Amino acid sequence: MPSPRKSVKSFQSASTPLGFDTKAVDQTTPSTWGLFAVLHWLVGAILAFAILSPIGYHVSAIYRYNLALKWNGWFNINPKNKDRFAPGKEMLPANYFFLFFAIPVFAAAVLFSLSKAHFRAGVSHWLHVKPRFLHRLVSVGEILFVLIAVVGNILVFYHSYTFQSTLKKPVLRVVSIALGFSGLYNMVFLALPATRHSFWMEWLNLPWARAVKYHRWL
Repeated sequence: MPSPRKSVKSFQSASTPLGFDTKAVDQTTPSTWGLFAVLHWLVGAILAFAILSPIGYHVSAIYRYNLALKWNGWFNINPKNKDRFAPGKEMLPANYFFLFFAIPVFAAAVLFSLSKAHFRAGVSHWLHVKPRFLHRLVSVGEILFVLIAVVGNILVFYHSYTFQSTLKKPVLRVVSIALGFSGLYNMVFLALPATRHSFWMEWLNLPWARAVKYHRWL
């Protein structure tokens, strides 16, 4: 009578079926890897352009004496009408921020969605490093944020003050208008979404809690 025990040969080693392998297999070839790396850094360049573009609105040589004059025909604005509230002039600032802020941010979001699954840069960690000479109270990213905000506000205030001074207005009124434009400059960045899993936060490897803190600072 055969033994009720099974033969050792009848047992097989336990293993995960090939169809259920939990390890992610990177199918990116070296050539496409380079393409996605370019797309990744292009996202950063576009975001940097979007951050700097609000400053250009207040530089007369860029906006008032260049782009605004070229866009008069787009909205049927009479160039001889110097009135501030001339028909069509209200579209010029909106057109500037649509072309140089809204569209770049949207393009960066699309490009990041295409590249994030294939390439992730490992250099964003240094933004979270806290320098020893500052007693590790703030990170490098926080220092850069403050520098960008301060320098941007100084440039906006300077160019706004310079232009308003040419209109022969009282000094107090000139200062108040320049400060108002500085406030608008800060409000532009509040248009960036700071929700969880926002694309620019993922690109910078920025935690949601820290992004909310930056919004509070603004």
